Amino acid sequence: MDMMMVQITSIYFLSCLMVYSRAQIPDISSFECNDNAAPLDRTGVVLEHTVLQNSADKTWSLHYTISWPPPSCAIVCVYIVSLTFEDEDTTLESWNFTDCSAALQAYDEDAGNTEAEIVQVPTYEKEAPFTHRALLRIIYGSVSVFPTNSISVSPSVNIYFETPDCFASTNDSSFCSIQDVHRCGAPHSVEFVDATNAYGTVTLVFRWEAPIQINSMVELQEYRTEIVSNSDEIIATGLVPAAGNMVTWDSILSDVTVEAGQEYNLVVVPYVMSPPDSSPPVPGISASAAFTVGPIRDVTTETNSITNEQGPHSITNEQGPHSSTNKQGPHSITNENGPQIQTTPLTTMNSTRSDTSPVVILPGLVTIIIIIVVIVILSLVASLIFCVVSYKKRRGSSSPNSVTLDNL
Repeated sequence: MDMMMVQITSIYFLSCLMVYSRAQIPDISSFECNDNAAPLDRTGVVLEHTVLQNSADKTWSLHYTISWPPPSCAIVCVYIVSLTFEDEDTTLESWNFTDCSAALQAYDEDAGNTEAEIVQVPTYEKEAPFTHRALLRIIYGSVSVFPTNSISVSPSVNIYFETPDCFASTNDSSFCSIQDVHRCGAPHSVEFVDATNAYGTVTLVFRWEAPIQINSMVELQEYRTEIVSNSDEIIATGLVPAAGNMVTWDSILSDVTVEAGQEYNLVVVPYVMSPPDSSPPVPGISASAAFTVGPIRDVTTETNSITNEQGPHSITNEQGPHSSTNKQGPHSITNENGPQIQTTPLTTMNSTRSDTSPVVILPGLVTIIIIIVVIVILSLVASLIFCVVSYKKRRGSSSPNSVTLDNL
């Protein structure tokens, strides 16, 4: 008798397994449920995407294939999966259900909750828009039919990610510039330009171009940057105003050491805001680029190699270790074998001008000319006075009164 019951039960289980493996489970919201299912292995979730071009109209499309390791289930597993994308009408919110009944309501055709889908295999496929924030949500249920229809529901897995930037994926600016985007796309052509060392302070220079996709309702405000080491240590941050299409950032590392030959990662995040809105800027799609610091160019040595009176590797310094006074004035360094090279003085308050400077000679020359002109004018006036006095004396000696006196 017991053997017969075991056989009947086995046949019933197998028949249920065949039915549930070939057809979608009907109305799981009506099943008795519990929260006894183990969590899904989040680390095993794999997101793969494919970019395809339509040969007829030359448009592009993005397709996602998502898979995860199947958990252990009583008879069969069912999965409730949702992949949503942020836009003006959709916000991204994690699933955090209070009980298994609420979890089963995530997909309920009668209630109109059709955003999620039910699948019976640990794979999910969906077309996605470029340049969007996305949220993947997965729960699974372990279905049992003995002694009654029941389902054990797992906690939700919530994975936030960004779909690929349109221009980075297609290199088609004409196509991407007319695609919908919630905020803005990623900066592109991010590159490391140079590394210099001036008096112990290292400066890394980077360059990138503004995003191709920018929502017409927002305004690009700024870029926030991070330089990250291989050990995920943030060694520098920056805030760069969004001005023009080509952007350059000089990262001055006064208290940080970077090593030539080491690889680092630059992360650039554009921030936008709606012009009428006074709220803080919000991030768009980020861009990142790995770079290796080559030989760090010592601009201190290059500057000091310009010769002056002290030799080929020195700068004449009369005001102390932080001034650059020399025979050519505070704004130049003399190169005996070539033209003057203009530099910015390290100290301007104590710098002095040389007697041979044209700026000093010109006012002195003008002063001398003025003095000479004044002397000439005074000489002419004195001569004129002398002539007048002499004339009056001669005139007085020949008057009639003088004659009468002589006759007497």
